[in-house]
Amino acid sequence: MKYSAYFDKRKNTFEKSYELMRRNMNPSITYQIVELGTSRSFVSGGVEGCMHPDIKYWHPESPELWDWGAGIFTKVFADNLEGANFKLYTIDPSSDAVYIVNTMCDFNMDVEIVRDYSSNFLNMFTGKIDFLYMDHMESGEDACKQHLEDCKIIIERNLMSPNGIILVDDVGDKIMNTKGKYSIPYLLEHGYTKLMHEYQVILVKDSNL
Repeated sequence: MKYSAYFDKRKNTFEKSYELMRRNMNPSITYQIVELGTSRSFVSGGVEGCMHPDIKYWHPESPELWDWGAGIFTKVFADNLEGANFKLYTIDPSSDAVYIVNTMCDFNMDVEIVRDYSSNFLNMFTGKIDFLYMDHMESGEDACKQHLEDCKIIIERNLMSPNGIILVDDVGDKIMNTKGKYSIPYLLEHGYTKLMHEYQVILVKDSNL
């Protein structure tokens, strides 16, 4: 998988997610990926230029300089799925984040960047989500509550496809005080099972085990 040398704590879950995506894809049907919380920085935290939209901090030919602290899901998966029939929706309310991810993805036509809040997008989305990546907001109680509310919308509106996969970021080896504090138990109560639990958690529907 392209860029895998930089995945660090997300290596196993990113590679497993990619494997599952490829396995579930049908060339005749657009595979729909939704990322809540887009790539927000050109460089990692603590480095000059972190979270700054100035293009001078973007070095497209030097991946070792990219924001691997946050994972860069948008570019990683858009680049690895190049040539496949997919659409990646990435959602974020920040105008700076929208500019940054547009620049990183080089205006990739398979990536649709939506400047909005996660709940608004989920309430308006009319399709089925094949792969959901939950990485929005900074870790903390507010993020925990928002992730739960978004999962409720997803379940109540039946937004996931039959083979739908959910990847939750920033969890670690415990679900307390992380983004999955409330959302993961809720999903486990509503037909999902943890397939992999490391820094990230992959959940699949019980019926697909």
